[in-house]
Amino acid sequence: LTATDGVAGDGYGSAVDISNDVLVAGAPGVDDMGADAGALYVARYSNENWTQEAKLTAADGVAGDGYGSAVGISNDTAVVGAPGLDDMGADAGAAYVVRYYNENWTQEAKLTANDGMAGDDFGRSVAIDGDYAVVGAPGANSATGVAYLYYRNVTTGWELQTQLAALNGMAGDDFGRTVAISGRRVIVGAPGADDNGIDSGAAYVFERTGSSWVEQVRVTAADGAAGDGFATSVGISGDRFLVGAPGDGDNGIDSGSAYFFAYTGPSPYAIPGDVYLSEAGDNKASESENTGFAELYNCCDASVNVGGYLLRRGTNSGTFAPDGNNYTIPEGTTIDGLSHLIIGNGADETSFKSAWGITDDINYLPGNSGLDIANGHAYQLYNPSTRSEEIDSSPEVPVTQHVVQETVGSWNPPESTDNTTPGEDSQGQTLPVTLSSFSAVQTSANFAQINWVTQSETGLVGYFIYRNISQDFSNGIKINPTTITANNSSSGGNYTFTDENVELEQTYFYWLESVEYNGNTEFFGPVTLTIIQEEEPTPEFPKITALHNAYPNPFNPETTISFSVKKLETATLEIFNMKGQRVKSYPAFTAGNHNIIWNGTNNNGNSVGSGLFFYRLKSDSVQQVRKMLMLK
Repeated sequence: LTATDGVAGDGYGSAVDISNDVLVAGAPGVDDMGADAGALYVARYSNENWTQEAKLTAADGVAGDGYGSAVGISNDTAVVGAPGLDDMGADAGAAYVVRYYNENWTQEAKLTANDGMAGDDFGRSVAIDGDYAVVGAPGANSATGVAYLYYRNVTTGWELQTQLAALNGMAGDDFGRTVAISGRRVIVGAPGADDNGIDSGAAYVFERTGSSWVEQVRVTAADGAAGDGFATSVGISGDRFLVGAPGDGDNGIDSGSAYFFAYTGPSPYAIPGDVYLSEAGDNKASESENTGFAELYNCCDASVNVGGYLLRRGTNSGTFAPDGNNYTIPEGTTIDGLSHLIIGNGADETSFKSAWGITDDINYLPGNSGLDIANGHAYQLYNPSTRSEEIDSSPEVPVTQHVVQETVGSWNPPESTDNTTPGEDSQGQTLPVTLSSFSAVQTSANFAQINWVTQSETGLVGYFIYRNISQDFSNGIKINPTTITANNSSSGGNYTFTDENVELEQTYFYWLESVEYNGNTEFFGPVTLTIIQEEEPTPEFPKITALHNAYPNPFNPETTISFSVKKLETATLEIFNMKGQRVKSYPAFTAGNHNIIWNGTNNNGNSVGSGLFFYRLKSDSVQQVRKMLMLK
């Protein structure tokens, strides 16, 4: 297939996608609305032939938008990326939704980031499945990157549902460079992640529960190495996903590889976000001392295997000794989607059900009397098979932690008419906060910046932050004198607090406390941070060698050509006329960001005529050509 009106430089096929008998192809170099404004071509399969059905451009397209740099289609709806659009700043970007209706393709919506800024590259990647669309912005937050998840509301149209971000993202990761979606799952590529060396790459899978999207798994190549670019391309279908690594060198330099991953149920995602310690109950009044219980709740649709998890008892202050009173959940124990698992205080199931007047079948384990649930303790649910240095340096990592500051009995007062029966949800019983990330980073002023992102919030007063120089929470100091007010939004919130009372060469531990209106609290953490003094700042180099749009374009009498050269690489810049004759060349450029002003003269200093010119950036890793128009 080719465009019926294609010309040199259009870039037809720079991005493609297909759904049923319709395919879309992006041509970001099309000049109908200005140089490199871009276009989308639609072709349909009929009578054993593919026929071009439509050519679309943005209703407000201008030069440099790059409309068609990324495309996706699902049934009768397509989404088109325009990462060069400048509405919110240079290269802030946008995405457009187009739909086939009454035998015509028309623009349905224009999507931009609610917090967009210059350089975000929003629209560099797009994907759609049904009424959900995802748009990547790999340039956001110093190229840490984010992705935006949109939902089509039948009444109000396309709405931003949430932002997706890596729990452990860092500047230069390029999270959102690639995206794909299938049903309830989204995969986001971060080819700039450095886990296995610079630009070795990583991919993240998010899963939808209700209106919340939670990071379920992060994958890297088992044999990953620097420069692999793992997740430069991604694809997902149902329970399987594929990740491309074009820089992998198994068969020679940049020979490339693709990695296949499969869902191996009943649930490979027994990690933070699936199972909550949702309730603890006192002994039933007038019954034996072992009828207390702890209740786990699986907030996701899929069954979760919690075999081998530990339910650990701690102090009211949130301290959990490794050799404390634990209960190991038997191997093979599962919790069905949106269901409960009740762990007793030593009573057998018959005695427990009798004490609480339960006649229905329940998912019950006897636990042990060492949990001492009736006497007011903190409890923690751990997955011993998971290790995360960013959460805890010990071999055991908390899945979630629910700390009861008062006696557990205050949750379910004996003889109370609101007493909750195990396995049933009382009125108003919710999961007050779903935490997406919690981290601490050092600022340029050598302060500690505490950041946390929530997926959803309900009934919260706000947050407190605690600090200590050891993992002993009992001696922690509350460092914010007043509550940090919660958004209480179904789409969650982003929070930042700066701790200025820190010293160089000291390691700090931080905990986050959420406070509900009913007085209940929940703790997260700790996260650790060591404040270090860097003797010499490490120079930051671009992650990729890339040629950007000239500005202004068209121009008279001069324009600025911007480009970046990655570390350990050099690049040359040359300008050609329409006949392919070189009119201007520049010496080799080393790593860094560069801006060259061209005033329309050749290598001899003589003015060249007006017209269309091509400028080319060439290095060992890339060769890119763009167009610019000089007017007289």
